Amino acid sequence: MKNPFDEEDLLDRLMGDDVLAKRVAERFLLDIPSQLASLAEAINKADATDTRFKAHSIKGAAANASLGKVRTLAEQLERLGDVGDLITAKIVLPQLKRDVDSAAAALRDFCNRQQ
Repeated sequence: MKNPFDEEDLLDRLMGDDVLAKRVAERFLLDIPSQLASLAEAINKADATDTRFKAHSIKGAAANASLGKVRTLAEQLERLGDVGDLITAKIVLPQLKRDVDSAAAALRDFCNRQQ
């Protein structure tokens, strides 16, 4: 399986700054549980506007942390919120959660290597 975290991309974008890269990774790890909970709540409440907004936030956080697959799924959820298709969003959400879990493990490994 391809690594869900593109370490090389993150370090390239941050000009090789390991300390800043670790901060970005740690911030994602700290924020993502509440972001996922907020997204799930928006989907469960059938609030398409809030779903789009919450998914957009996750998309940006994933892009910042070089998590391509998570970013792509969050973008898909953003589009589903935009068109009001929350039935499909309920189907996509568990995949996003699985990919976040996988990405989080890779980010934790990265942070531990930097110490």
